[in-house]
Amino acid sequence: MRPLLFCPLEEELARRTRRLYEEVIARLQLEPAFWHGVYQPAKEGDLDAVVPLSRILKISAGRSTREAIESDGGHPDNFEGFANCRRSLFELAAYPDSAMETVRDAIIETGLNDDELWMLSSSILQSCDAGLSPEFRRFVGTGHGKLLLEPFHDASSLTLGQARLRRVLIKLGAISLNDLPQKERPKIPKALPSTIKELLSLARKLGMKGLKKRPKSHTNRLDKMELPAPLAELFEETIGTRELGIPEDEYGFKNLGGDLLDIIENHVQDLGVAKEDALFEMRDTSISLDPGKILPFANEISGDLFALTPELRSPDGQWLVVRCLHDEALTVELAALSLVEHLGRRVIEEWARREMAFDAVANLLKAPAVPGWLAK
Repeated sequence: MRPLLFCPLEEELARRTRRLYEEVIARLQLEPAFWHGVYQPAKEGDLDAVVPLSRILKISAGRSTREAIESDGGHPDNFEGFANCRRSLFELAAYPDSAMETVRDAIIETGLNDDELWMLSSSILQSCDAGLSPEFRRFVGTGHGKLLLEPFHDASSLTLGQARLRRVLIKLGAISLNDLPQKERPKIPKALPSTIKELLSLARKLGMKGLKKRPKSHTNRLDKMELPAPLAELFEETIGTRELGIPEDEYGFKNLGGDLLDIIENHVQDLGVAKEDALFEMRDTSISLDPGKILPFANEISGDLFALTPELRSPDGQWLVVRCLHDEALTVELAALSLVEHLGRRVIEEWARREMAFDAVANLLKAPAVPGWLAK
């Protein structure tokens, strides 16, 4: 006979099963995901589930170790308990405001130790870095995340668990970078790179491990492809450009060419002009660009494309980078004065997203103003 917990759960059975939390789920350390969609204690306002859920949080946070996760190199959610402690906390944070004092006291009562704080905080950051899940947005937006985690913060402690917790509290708006102990403060970049060597150095300093110097023995699938000079130089000296949105094979560049054609076709239909007569107008200038003579090399989640412009170069010979806007008819705007400058912004942007430090590098992330020599 199959155990009761693995039978199909109807609503009434779920209501009866919830009373087994203490004796079955918490003690056997089972994942509570099986009751999601059938029984959600926060949504139903079942305060009897608060203490068991808090126990599940603590048990899950102690199931794996920091050493095992950091040495493995795989996805941390694959480790036992890693994702489950986060899910339990998010469920607890989903209770209404009126229940938050009860929820907070129950979590405090578990007495999370430093290793468990590291695990829980790392799991929360994983959820955030994976793309701001709806659960994380609610966790932040309601203010409940801040309320539940602040009691565990010890500003005078320099342990690994406290350091990781402070990264979460920055994302929750509970503290700022200036509140961090000096040894935990990130090194804020001061300038954009001007050479590929400087770009690689910046990526290394800011923790972008994917982009690095190309080993002499490395064979690139684009070596036989005729590339524009700035890209050819980039691929000759680096690997890992995919982390910055740049393809590393011919197929990827063909897709970007197709994306550019889609933008053009949509815009000429809106404007009622013939496709062969279409020209991109560059914002804040009197310049028109032939779509057939710009070279897309990266895209953005918004739908915009970044392209190199062989016909537009800086006074020192650098190809300018433009942003092709998907939602403004046949319009481009200046994105960078060189490919390296553009990639430097992408590296800094990824670092700022990870460290929640956009304010500290806001000036570096701004697209350049159109210089006088281009506006004429």
